[in-house]
Amino acid sequence: MKNKTLFDDFDEVSAKAWKQKIQYDLKGADYNEALVWESPEGIKVKPFYHADDLEEREIYSHPINDKWRIGQAIYAGNATMANEKALHNLKRGIESIVFIIPSETTSIKTLFKNINLDEVTIYLDLQFLSPSYIQSIVDFASKSEKRIFFNVDIIGNLARSGNWYFNLKKDHEIPVVNFLQKIYEPILIWALSKRKIALTIS
Repeated sequence: MKNKTLFDDFDEVSAKAWKQKIQYDLKGADYNEALVWESPEGIKVKPFYHADDLEEREIYSHPINDKWRIGQAIYAGNATMANEKALHNLKRGIESIVFIIPSETTSIKTLFKNINLDEVTIYLDLQFLSPSYIQSIVDFASKSEKRIFFNVDIIGNLARSGNWYFNLKKDHEIPVVNFLQKIYEPILIWALSKRKIALTIS
């Protein structure tokens, strides 16, 4: 039959059903002690993962119908020079910019000077953790319709550098996600509804 796949012959299995089967096979052994292990980074790794695990998690991503854009990554250690390079590349035809921001000393106002944020998509790759810095960006972006994407990646930083931003405990205690959700929820709801601001946080 056309479009029929092998998986159509099998019923879907929930995460709960899988776990019950595993517990049955363990013959009384404790599920967590026998199968859940902890990585050197302190992450508890389960024996299996299922789509059910994502049902209660909000995941923001690009709209499905979003088109591809020509982009340019620019290191923003010096905000003035990064801005000049961005303006130069925009004149040459790029449509989006990835600003790699190494520290809080980078001025967002200087970085965005003369860039039409209603037309140019901006990605901010933050190399540090700072709720106050993110607040300044959200304050700036909330004044008009802009397309700004944040990349805050604790685990990615650990994988690249071999180090936490601060340490295991402090990195996970810094309330970047909660800060954005609780303090700026009205702004983010408005922005996300207009597809202008998105978050990539892990």
